[in-house]
Amino acid sequence: MLKRSLMMSAAAFLLLAPAFAQTPTPPAPSAQVPAAAPSATTSAPESAKPGFIAEQGKDQWLASRNLIGAKVGGPDNATVGSINDLLMEKNGNVLAAVIGVGGFLGIGSKNVAVPFKSLELSRDTDGNDKIAMRFTKDELQQAPDFKPLMPPPPRPPVAGGPGAVPRPGGAMTPGPKTQ
Repeated sequence: MLKRSLMMSAAAFLLLAPAFAQTPTPPAPSAQVPAAAPSATTSAPESAKPGFIAEQGKDQWLASRNLIGAKVGGPDNATVGSINDLLMEKNGNVLAAVIGVGGFLGIGSKNVAVPFKSLELSRDTDGNDKIAMRFTKDELQQAPDFKPLMPPPPRPPVAGGPGAVPRPGGAMTPGPKTQ
């Protein structure tokens, strides 16, 4: 549960990372105030400082609230699966949505990564989210399984290496693990 919460928080942060990296556009030269003239707005409110976002806009989506777990419809408006995860680059670009397809209540389903740009995100006037794509359920079931990167297994200790302790008779055994 904690791992899922951390993953959703990280996904939300990474979705917003490009917005944090943006620099404000300076006003047009004609609108600039000369340096000698006093300005009526010498200090901006905390929420208006560059780089910080005070609230979610109508055309912005939170991974934790609007995407993760959301049902995805196919071209015929039938539900084809739900979003289980987002695949992102280290610069914050979202590459793909990992969609769980098939199975019953998550059991027996497989994950398929579809290009994020293939999703059509919309919100009606009542604030209800709709996520659709052009892939059908059959196409997703025929697509390859998405395999997340798995870290390599830990290597066994080398005899006589760091942490090894001598055994009676001269043989070396791994010593206690230290962090």
